[in-house]
Amino acid sequence: MRASVVKRLNKRNFPSTEGNLPLPNPLNPGDIINIVEEVKGSFHGNPPNDIWFRTDKGYYVWSGGTIREPESPIIRTEGKQDTLDSKPSVLKPYNPNDFWWIKDYGIDKIWERGITGRGVKVAVLDEGLNLPHPDLPSLSSQYFRDITNNGKEKVDINSHGTHVFGILAAINNGFGITGICFNSEFFFGKIHHYKFAYDHEYLISGLDWAIENKVDIISISQGSKVRPNENVLSRLFESIDKATESKIAIFCAAGNDGGRQIERIPALLSRDKHVFSVGHISKYSQPLASTILDRNISILGPGDNILSTCNNEGELYSQKSGSSIATPFVAGLASLILEEKRKTNLKFSGLDAAKLLINEAEQCEFGKIINPQRIFSI
Repeated sequence: MRASVVKRLNKRNFPSTEGNLPLPNPLNPGDIINIVEEVKGSFHGNPPNDIWFRTDKGYYVWSGGTIREPESPIIRTEGKQDTLDSKPSVLKPYNPNDFWWIKDYGIDKIWERGITGRGVKVAVLDEGLNLPHPDLPSLSSQYFRDITNNGKEKVDINSHGTHVFGILAAINNGFGITGICFNSEFFFGKIHHYKFAYDHEYLISGLDWAIENKVDIISISQGSKVRPNENVLSRLFESIDKATESKIAIFCAAGNDGGRQIERIPALLSRDKHVFSVGHISKYSQPLASTILDRNISILGPGDNILSTCNNEGELYSQKSGSSIATPFVAGLASLILEEKRKTNLKFSGLDAAKLLINEAEQCEFGKIINPQRIFSI
């Protein structure tokens, strides 16, 4: 396995920063390392459960400054890149074993029971959506709303919204990837444009639009550290209260700033409103360097090198990390829970599903980690 270095890293003789002087010639962003072994070690006084890599050169580096490069499900044929006109035949057949976030949390086992999110309405509020894409459902005007009214409609320059949407909604078509709750009914509200500052007004409008469409679950991977004025904040509270009254679950990305405090709205509101903040962890159920370790974070989910859909410059898939990526995964799991529970209780709501998801989570030293195995007895 290989990994890309994303921050300056020292080479070490063993997996710890304690009593272990750096070796000459540190690694710089853009360097590639070949990983021979993953081991646990200590990083700047933390308990010895951080992941370190032993390289083919014999030295160790801390994994937090790298991005692993898992095998891609895309097969490159004849040296050509896939394009928007690519046919499914050039894509590797879908196998859940290729995706740790599906296999490790038993999502494939839940699908095998016929639980796929059917009958559940899920809204995504994000930057935009690059369609058409061979692995994503198309959305009519009933299901897509450009809240920003910037004239670019679905355009998603950073492929952020497209990536988030794929984690939830990628089609179960036998190739590429598969969304967590691929049979849900999906809505997408564009609430942010990359050229302009984040505007809480768009968030309020997006929430109101989702509520009007009587969705069950809202996934928001956007936010801002800028506190709105009291009038805007009051209206944001009103929208959240309306969602709560309608029994809608709102999942919000906590942010990727590290540290020990949520600073971004709307996730910050999880302290006193029915908003569920989501943090991200690695394959090894450990926080990353960018994970916020705030006890007020409602739930933690997988957000480390997650492969999902994009649609930029001919590329159809990309890897991203962070709470933005963990949030749709958790929201998708809530959709699966909701479908299952409504079989015996038609009044079971998105809000009920969110509370059950958190109540049944695995408690660890730095927060609560999703535990679908416990919920679904798998």
